[in-house]
Amino acid sequence: MPKTNHFQFTGPDGNPYTLSFKEKAFCESYLSYVGNGTQAVINAGYEAKNETVAAAIASENLRKPHISQYINLLLDKAGFNEASTKKQHSFLLNQFADLSIKARAIDMYYRIKGLYASNGRKQQFEDEFHEFMDEEIEEELAKRIARRVEKIKVS
Repeated sequence: MPKTNHFQFTGPDGNPYTLSFKEKAFCESYLSYVGNGTQAVINAGYEAKNETVAAAIASENLRKPHISQYINLLLDKAGFNEASTKKQHSFLLNQFADLSIKARAIDMYYRIKGLYASNGRKQQFEDEFHEFMDEEIEEELAKRIARRVEKIKVS
């Protein structure tokens, strides 16, 4: 089997992509450094004279579709996807401890996934999220009202 200088994968969107091994190392480092692109560039072995150059390389890399697709694939494999994050949001409605920490973690997920990237996409995300949360809140309020009514009936 011939040796190759590239890593091939199918992205979450179903399309095939190819990364160099250095780009693959960047993606994996980017997630291990919790979104610090400068450190990811340095760790992946890019030749950067200083942190400013490393930051520029990271910014350029993160705009490449094949790199963002691999990062999204890694996040999905780790369980960081929209469905589980929406479940966490629902869970937060009933949770009272460490809300700010959990909310920040969920916010970081959306930032890493790039859902805050452009105003159009941000607006689309906000519309979908608010629609989802409105339904979740209505369901939760209905349950709470039913429990209170039941308590009143019992007393």
